[in-house]
Amino acid sequence: MNGYQAMGKTSDVLEIDHHSLFRDWSGDTLDGHDFEKLDYVIKNNHILKLPYVIFARTIKGKDVSFMENNNQYHYLKVDDDDYEKALRELSL
Repeated sequence: MNGYQAMGKTSDVLEIDHHSLFRDWSGDTLDGHDFEKLDYVIKNNHILKLPYVIFARTIKGKDVSFMENNNQYHYLKVDDDDYEKALRELSL
């Protein structure tokens, strides 16, 4: 749930109350970039009341300066130069 869709911010195009859609489910809203927490919840959901839903809040293009919260990268092809720049920024 990064707040964007192809045509713009989700809230500007279509606001959906995700929690009401899954009101009869157990679940959590988690930081979608906290992989350890996500892994823990996924591996241990058998002890929780099922069905279970995870709302993972994320940041589009996180940690890449020219991509972060830039909706163009929802559909824009990344050229070789931008790909290399992104890898450097991510230290990969």
